[in-house]
Amino acid sequence: LREAATCALLSHPNTTTIHDYGEINISGINLLFIAMEYIKGETLAEVIGRNATLTLEQKIKLVEELCDGLSYAHDAGLIHRDIKPANLMVTDGAGHLKILDFGIARATDLESFTKTGAIVGTLSYMSPEQAQGHSLDHRSDIFAVGTVLYELLTYRRAFPGRDLRTVTQDKPIPVTELAPSVDPILDDIVASALAPHPDQRYQHLSELVTRLGNVRT
Repeated sequence: LREAATCALLSHPNTTTIHDYGEINISGINLLFIAMEYIKGETLAEVIGRNATLTLEQKIKLVEELCDGLSYAHDAGLIHRDIKPANLMVTDGAGHLKILDFGIARATDLESFTKTGAIVGTLSYMSPEQAQGHSLDHRSDIFAVGTVLYELLTYRRAFPGRDLRTVTQDKPIPVTELAPSVDPILDDIVASALAPHPDQRYQHLSELVTRLGNVRT
């Protein structure tokens, strides 16, 4: 409920609006609920799964919107912890991106409420520090954004066969080997987002947005 209250304060074009949350009694059972906006469209996982024809400009714009919405959440003190194509919606018509499922988001000022060593998220997309159950900050989400960028550019997962033993050693195939037509600078951009140690990654999403914007323009 604490985290739902924090998420409900988010109001950004690239995040999902929460209209109400609380507890309701059904047949003598108390259940927690979150009521959020309905978004007409498809998930980014579905877009990738059907090999949708998107220009490089369209792909980069979607990731820029992801960064904008996620950066806004970071500024509000939230770490998403489960950024992946299935948790991102592309709206019908305009094709804007919306971030879904802040259900396991953690407020950065609620560290004591998170079980030490607990691993939540999706292994193929999570940062090494998250997979190892270490303490997290916003840079863990930046790693996940890097995996989404990689998959959108190549239509292949960056870490398809990942397990807990290899999370600090896995290196994806360079983007340009799978998508030779893209600007080679994207290899470096993706590699910086996917650096195993958080100190070696982009420290803020604005840095990634600036580099992507330069490629797009």
